[in-house]
Amino acid sequence: HHIRIEHDGIGLTCAPETVTIRACTDAACTGTYAGAVTTTLAPAGWVGGDSINFSGGSTTAELRRTTPGVAILDAGTTSPPPVSPTLCFNGLTQTCDLDFRDTGFLFDAIPVQTAGTTSATQTLQAVRTDNSTGACTGLFTGNVPNVELAFECVNPGTCQPGQQVTLNNNGTGSIAANNAGPVGAWTSRTLSFGANSVASFTFSYPDVGQLRLHARYNIAGSGDYMSGASGNFVVRPAGFTVTGIQRSADAFANPEAADAAGAAFIRAGEDITLTVTSVNAQGNATPNYGRETPAEGVRLVAAVVPGLGLSSEPALGNGTIPGAAFSAGAATVNDVTWGEVGIIRITPEVADGNYLGAGNVTGTATGNVGRFIPHHFAVSANNPVFATACTAGGFGYIGQPFAYGAGLEPELTVTARNLAGGTTQNYRGTSPAAQAFFRITSGTLTGKAYAAATGTLDVSGITGTDPVIVDNGNGTATLTFGSGSGLLFERGSPVAPFAADISLSINIIDADGVAYPTNPARFGQASPGNGIPFSTGNAMRFGRLRLIGASGSQILPLRVPFEAQYWTGTFFATNTLDSCTTVATGNVGMGNYIGNLNPGETSVASVTPLSAGRGAIVLGAPGAGNNGSVDLAINLGDGAAAAACPAFAPSTVSPGNQPWLRGQWCGSSPDRDPAARARFGIRSGGDERIFMRENY
Repeated sequence: HHIRIEHDGIGLTCAPETVTIRACTDAACTGTYAGAVTTTLAPAGWVGGDSINFSGGSTTAELRRTTPGVAILDAGTTSPPPVSPTLCFNGLTQTCDLDFRDTGFLFDAIPVQTAGTTSATQTLQAVRTDNSTGACTGLFTGNVPNVELAFECVNPGTCQPGQQVTLNNNGTGSIAANNAGPVGAWTSRTLSFGANSVASFTFSYPDVGQLRLHARYNIAGSGDYMSGASGNFVVRPAGFTVTGIQRSADAFANPEAADAAGAAFIRAGEDITLTVTSVNAQGNATPNYGRETPAEGVRLVAAVVPGLGLSSEPALGNGTIPGAAFSAGAATVNDVTWGEVGIIRITPEVADGNYLGAGNVTGTATGNVGRFIPHHFAVSANNPVFATACTAGGFGYIGQPFAYGAGLEPELTVTARNLAGGTTQNYRGTSPAAQAFFRITSGTLTGKAYAAATGTLDVSGITGTDPVIVDNGNGTATLTFGSGSGLLFERGSPVAPFAADISLSINIIDADGVAYPTNPARFGQASPGNGIPFSTGNAMRFGRLRLIGASGSQILPLRVPFEAQYWTGTFFATNTLDSCTTVATGNVGMGNYIGNLNPGETSVASVTPLSAGRGAIVLGAPGAGNNGSVDLAINLGDGAAAAACPAFAPSTVSPGNQPWLRGQWCGSSPDRDPAARARFGIRSGGDERIFMRENY
């Protein structure tokens, strides 16, 4: 945009005068051009030649003039060419006049200072131009009264009340702030000059910014002042403090939790209020901080507390505080956020890492900030499926347990989120207690419930911890539900067939009260057609197994039929869908032998499996002469003997474990195992006739 020449307004004829050349990228010179620049300086007399080359945005050059008078500074031909003319500044005053004189004061270059600290020893030399040699020669020796001193605030361009430079030379004390050039305020002091007319001094400044020091002396009371100014130098903060950390929503103070067992502070991503103060070495605020051009801000750097098993360490939201937010050296903001779970410490530093070109300043880290907890949980569900009890028939019996298919159990994936919806990956760890930021337990989950649109569910078969909770170690958890020994519909009076529409719901909450916003999380709906699906069908039938009496020859095997039945709503009909129910030979009990039939003379030879709801028990032939009857019962319970009607007395057999197929065979509760009588020898024996005719 333009070339800028910065100078202090006064040069000496006995020494070259140093000025600063900047290649500015905007009118206010808030940025500089970092590339290579070539320019020709005016007037003539620059040390090393009038044409200079530099890069990086700025350089210095020395102008030598051996005769008093005003030199008008300028930059001529420049490459790359600027879009605006050269500008010159003496401090904040725009002027290209550099006044060369035969007498004046020379300050040593003053390095970067720290607010509130005493500088290293600096020097001020009173000189004149030797008429013979043209060199600078000393002017004073000993104590010189009425040397007038001042300091100038260059950036910011105004000094704050009460913030003065203190100069120490024979106890001189504070000096005036002079931002109006030679006609401004001055402080008269006695300085002690030693050899070569050099006065040594130290100084301190309680505030921050870019300064310069001024000195002048009224030669012999003539009103003709000799004067001089230091180069610009920076006084940067001694540090920063962060105080008043609290939750913005309700001013809840930071509890400074030591570890995961400590008190919760705020949900991840919610606003935090805090105050950042630029301070000097005494811990006092530096009121000029943030008033610079361009204004310096503060960046807040978050770091997780070591040793707590935390790995995710995102930057603070709104963690850069602009200079405009500072007043009297402090800025209070109420929108700082951290989008993770855990405990952090916050360290403040200069926002751009380079205070007025003098490098970074890092402040004091806070104590522990937190504990941060998730803002909410997000929940996603898989698609569970019940295994139909009778897969081939696509139905199950009321009272018959059913379970989830293998690998098809209900599973919720719970993700800890911050306010913006990002995953809080530090929500993990269950032990040791100091690192247990994961706080979902079986005790915090509430309201787990199965519901059915029709019928009454019995879920007593689900025992132990359900769901099983697994911390995945990345801000997510898996909650897996089981069916234990199975769910079933309670069996009472016969009911017509119905479709099983079952839902499962649970409230996702952790120990800090973090919740899924739309609790409960749910699988299916307990409404017609919306339940958790079954693998091949969700029909439920009220069933029973009927054993039908049979008669036959004692010399032939006897088939005793049985069939699966279901209640239609009006009557029991054959359940032609049932090819799943099994009866083992060991489930059939025999007893109450009558006539010539005795125990051991017949037994269960086989049981034919159900087909279209029908099957048969095949009894072996007892043999000729062993005519009589025997009572049969199918054990459908879990006892060692069938619980048939009292008139039947079956022997001890293997449990059948299918109580849902018992019926009210005795006319009243409880349900009984099916029983029937097998009769041998009711028809004639096995006479071997080819032809028989009766005479009449």
